Amino acid sequence: MLQSYLTEVGRSAKSYCEHTTRTQPTLPDIVVSLIEMGFNVDTLPAYAKRSQRMVITAPPVTNNPVVPKALIAGQNKPHPAHIPGHLPDFPDPHTYIKTPTCREPVADYQVLREKAASQRRDVERALTRFMAKTGETQSLFKDDTSTFPCEITAVLELAEISNSSSSLCSLCALYCSY
Repeated sequence: MLQSYLTEVGRSAKSYCEHTTRTQPTLPDIVVSLIEMGFNVDTLPAYAKRSQRMVITAPPVTNNPVVPKALIAGQNKPHPAHIPGHLPDFPDPHTYIKTPTCREPVADYQVLREKAASQRRDVERALTRFMAKTGETQSLFKDDTSTFPCEITAVLELAEISNSSSSLCSLCALYCSY
């Protein structure tokens, strides 16, 4: 109950301070929020002067965490004069320092010519292989038809020996790849 009451006082005081374009609530903001919640503010001085009061000390100040040296790149920049001080600090310099991610392209004429010639050879070789596999084949010996049936019968004889349909497929694939 106390926690929800204090939360509501803080939320209300914050909204009053933001309404007056400030970032931190002041005492009048808290007083107005207490009055709005129905609290009699005139009893506060007598309550503060009572004899059995307990003073709560401020929490101890903690040290800022140490940033590893590997993450430090450059110096943090202070705000320029035209940027208000209530705005957050600039991010760490490693987030916006330009670091090259690739090498510069080679501009040497001789190296470029060799690279172009190598790529041209690779393309021609790939196209030749593609045409050899997908294009029609021309026999140099049109009259000699005896070699073609012999090769097919040899494949079929091997398939009958193994007596397996999967080996027949693999043998035909092997034959067709040549």
